[in-house]
Amino acid sequence: MDHTGAEEKAVTVYLDPRKKAQPTEEVAEMTPEEIEKKRNEEMGMKVVQAAANLAIAPLCVKIIWNWVVPGVFGIATLTYLEAVGLYCLCKILFTDSRT
Repeated sequence: MDHTGAEEKAVTVYLDPRKKAQPTEEVAEMTPEEIEKKRNEEMGMKVVQAAANLAIAPLCVKIIWNWVVPGVFGIATLTYLEAVGLYCLCKILFTDSRT
């Protein structure tokens, strides 16, 4: 209880941005070669994720478009390359460039 007589509730923070900023003990014990290897692995994962996102997301756009839009609006179906173009256009228009 606090000074007002009300019970305090515990709050759990699952995604604390301060935790990322704090160096972990594991990094402090690593050699410069190990740190460089870890950075390279992280960068490689980001590249693979970006490539997978660029390949799979337009495929999802194409499948959903071809499933819904022609029946509802009578508009033509999309090819994969058209879906890639639509996906890129939506990323440009609807993604916050400040992040």
